[in-house]
Amino acid sequence: MIANLAIVVVFGIDLMTLLYMITQHQPSRRAEPDEKRPPLKLPLIGDLHSSPIDKPLANWDDWARRNGPITVSRLFGIAPVVILNSYEAVTELSSRRSQWYSNRPRSATMEIINGAEPGQSRFTMMHDYDDHLTLHSQTASSSLGALAAPRYRPLTELGNKQLLCDLSDALHGCPDGATISTATIYLHLERTQSNELLQEIIGTQAQVTHLAANPSLPDLIPTLRQLPESTSLERAADELFATQLDLYTRLFHPGRDSDSWNPTEEALATAEKYTAVPGLDLAFALATSIQGGMETSSRQRRGSTTGKRIATDGAFLQVANLLWAFDIMPVEGEEMDPWAMTVVGFMTMSKELRMRLKPRGDWVMEAIKRGPKIAAEDLDQVIGSVNDVEG
Repeated sequence: MIANLAIVVVFGIDLMTLLYMITQHQPSRRAEPDEKRPPLKLPLIGDLHSSPIDKPLANWDDWARRNGPITVSRLFGIAPVVILNSYEAVTELSSRRSQWYSNRPRSATMEIINGAEPGQSRFTMMHDYDDHLTLHSQTASSSLGALAAPRYRPLTELGNKQLLCDLSDALHGCPDGATISTATIYLHLERTQSNELLQEIIGTQAQVTHLAANPSLPDLIPTLRQLPESTSLERAADELFATQLDLYTRLFHPGRDSDSWNPTEEALATAEKYTAVPGLDLAFALATSIQGGMETSSRQRRGSTTGKRIATDGAFLQVANLLWAFDIMPVEGEEMDPWAMTVVGFMTMSKELRMRLKPRGDWVMEAIKRGPKIAAEDLDQVIGSVNDVEG
């Protein structure tokens, strides 16, 4: 009787899981062309201030004024979450009093995927404040923090100069300029759009952030995490974990074995100063530090983003180079709306805008052609020979 009841319960849970996955399934953002992808809501807080889905932050200021600098809401309608609406509140609670106000919202789904205990998710945006997270913060800070930023600058400069080179090639034979999309020049060089490894990283990130930002059955019914591994929920979790493990290991090994300086070697050196950290944990730590996008320094914990300085330097240099080389203007008929955004993972980015680039003169094109060679020589001098991950 008990055995039959157990079978019925497991079957019922499997059926509930299947129905939930069907109703909650969202197509991969990489599986369809841009114009066919359905817009996504801003995760976690997107429904709080009733902003339009295409302008996910439009009503946040008004909502914050009504609710004050510190307010409490319920994540997924269940878990109470403190929301900070001002810089002063963030500084006070996330820095000065971080030891009392630091645990992050937990996700039972993410913990199941990684085989982690409650509050110990490898997706550190949902990890409790403890010694393990402190070590993670110290590791991430040394390899991605402000002190490491100068080591990235030669690589950033090379990438930006190569971007100008690619754009000048695209403009060749078009004296009036050419029309491109910001997706082409945003963060990635044009030729990397077909890079299989890059697409794999982006696809895995999309899966993980979607699960972290959208509740599943274990988040609504935490006791389900105790179910046997034979359920479809556990099988789906194991499959995603295997995908992450394969990708993060392939990313980790070349960095570990490389002769040149890189964040992986820096993280290994830092971890060895404190305790023995398994390579698997470091591989996940490095991957989630970049993918999470909200990791923090060892001093301020959740007060600042670890890679902020590196990202700011790169963005400033990219914009400065484009303004130096081109007259930039919207294509006729395009409207610029600063509130129009699209959701990517946990973040937002400006809506794509078609622009016209017109070189400022022949001297610009000549200078652009010389740029990558000079930058490449500087790169070798600063960080040594660079190994091709794909090679």
